Amino acid sequence: MKNLRIMAACGLLNLVFPALLLAQANLGNPPDGSIQNGPISFSGFTCSGTTVEIDVDGTVFTAGYPTTRDDTATTCGNDGNNGFSLLFNVNLFGDGEHTARLLVDGVEVDQATFTVVTIDGQEFVTGLSGKATAFDFPELGSTTDLVWQESTQGFTILSITAADGEEIELDEAKVFIEFHSTDTDSGIQFFWDGEPWTRMGVTNENGDQVLNVKTSNNLTAQGLAEAFFESGEPTAAELPMAEFLARFPAGIYTFRGETIEGDSLVGETEFTHTLPAPPTNLSPAGDDVVSHMGFTASFDPVTTDLDGGPLDIELYELVVEKDDDEPILQVFHVILRPGQTSVEVPEAFLEPDTEYKLEVIAQEESGNRTITETGLFTTDSP
Repeated sequence: MKNLRIMAACGLLNLVFPALLLAQANLGNPPDGSIQNGPISFSGFTCSGTTVEIDVDGTVFTAGYPTTRDDTATTCGNDGNNGFSLLFNVNLFGDGEHTARLLVDGVEVDQATFTVVTIDGQEFVTGLSGKATAFDFPELGSTTDLVWQESTQGFTILSITAADGEEIELDEAKVFIEFHSTDTDSGIQFFWDGEPWTRMGVTNENGDQVLNVKTSNNLTAQGLAEAFFESGEPTAAELPMAEFLARFPAGIYTFRGETIEGDSLVGETEFTHTLPAPPTNLSPAGDDVVSHMGFTASFDPVTTDLDGGPLDIELYELVVEKDDDEPILQVFHVILRPGQTSVEVPEAFLEPDTEYKLEVIAQEESGNRTITETGLFTTDSP
């Protein structure tokens, strides 16, 4: 009876031990949830087995096994020859999500889902060249230059500039929204000013880089000091306000670049979703006739935000623009204090029998702006 128990125990070990070893297997690449393109190595390790296969969406490939993986010797309790690899151009699978299954002696022991992204659906792109720059990688303040490499169908590291030298603050750094209430369009704008720079990147609250600018050739020696970028301005019908705000999350936006001397150039600003309510009761209104000798342009004060909450206005801008830009574009543009809601437009700016339009901009303290514009009005005859 004792011998039977020993034989039964040995039989159980013979069943369990291989299963335990099979459980000690890993498909390390591609990582689950990763994005892949071009030739990659399906690789990992297994502590036991004689045949290793990779099944991708039902197509089975045999991997090279065993290969040296000294880092697995302790885990597997052997000499470390536990690695496997399979080199394959995943572009052949096509764009989209795919599942790789690791099979050891025909038994699935691990799997990973990955997404393939190709260039225009091509299996292997030839004839391309290009460079790119990653800011704040591999550490904050450093920059990494990348170059396209055809053999791998991706970018590889060309050089890394360490985060050394002095850190200089930008004189100004702003990110703000401009909402045109008359045309119902919205855009985001970026502005910064400071020491001459060769590179600048802007990162949002989530750590995503939303803007990346780099000089080249002769301009790198000269540098740029001031920059203003304005996005496209889709209408509310094309991009509702809620979707626009979700596209650009509120929070701290960080500016980080490099001066022409190689020092770090930094700044930050708080980007908000607070927008002034549209200015109303603009005068003169569309189709009005005003004196060519001069007139008063006015509007009602803005006291709330777009959602109806109380709001303090930082400033107003009032713009009177001639509709016909021949022989030159004529614009009367003034910046007004928060309590000032009217201004005299002088005779020197005006012409008789001419069409103009009025625009009023309300700006709150974070820089967000709301615009209202009238239709065309006309000056009278002499």
